[in-house]
Amino acid sequence: MNWRHGIHPNNYAIGETEKYYSDMSEKGWELVKCGITLSRFQKTEPKKMRYRVEVVNLKSLEDGHLPEEQIAVYEDCGWEYVISRGYLHIFRAPEGNDAPEFYLEPEQQAATLKGLRKQYRSSLMAPFIILAFHAFMAALVGGLFNGRWAAQLYRGLVEETAWVIGFCLFLLWAVFSDLWGFIYISRL
Repeated sequence: MNWRHGIHPNNYAIGETEKYYSDMSEKGWELVKCGITLSRFQKTEPKKMRYRVEVVNLKSLEDGHLPEEQIAVYEDCGWEYVISRGYLHIFRAPEGNDAPEFYLEPEQQAATLKGLRKQYRSSLMAPFIILAFHAFMAALVGGLFNGRWAAQLYRGLVEETAWVIGFCLFLLWAVFSDLWGFIYISRL
């Protein structure tokens, strides 16, 4: 089959995402599907295409999908709707096409990025809530009320070192990636 998968840039890297898909199109790989970290491409003739990412708040959408009327407006302007992934909606147009840019002023695009910024801010809280929950459960199970909870917690950490290290690394990764996304979007 003429399929290929590639790791696409993160949600917050809008310019890099647009460039990545344009470069893949020049190499003869057309975007078909987007996942959380992977994009799926189909082999076609190499074409110079411009890709644009539209950020739309999911709360303002019906059923989490971009309205048909809005897609029709973009298509009337020369943009072809490709795929949606959460807040991100991806469009493309041939490079020689006179399709206008989505935003002429940076302030207009900044307003659309508020939803993405809120998503990163709220997801920053999740690892801390998980950590607090695990600490509370460890204290309850370990005998918080009989005075030996610290010894029980230490014993559990020593006996389950691999799990504790893995869990801590996961939490650090989650905090770092969300914090990096929040900072990146705030700078745009």
